[in-house]
Amino acid sequence: MSEPPMDVYVDQFVVTPGPYGAALSFARNVAHPAALIPAAPDPVITLRLSVEHLKVMAFLIRRQVKRLEEVHGVVYPVPRNTLAASDIPAEDWEFFWKG
Repeated sequence: MSEPPMDVYVDQFVVTPGPYGAALSFARNVAHPAALIPAAPDPVITLRLSVEHLKVMAFLIRRQVKRLEEVHGVVYPVPRNTLAASDIPAEDWEFFWKG
């Protein structure tokens, strides 16, 4: 078995939850796709974990981002078109980041 990647860049992900676990698949866009020809992203890694672990990770990531913004006095905005592409209503986004 080859060594797992230890330091990678990703710009896409898919979460696939199920009743007994979840999978997080990460990928990155092709660096130089041919003009006008959409290219499938390059798969990087898939992580499999329990749904409980997934929930704890989501909580901890949110908490860390909130602390980062508070300590540095900044808010990292996400463009509305990015939210729309992920089917995230603006009101759900605002509610999630308020607390």
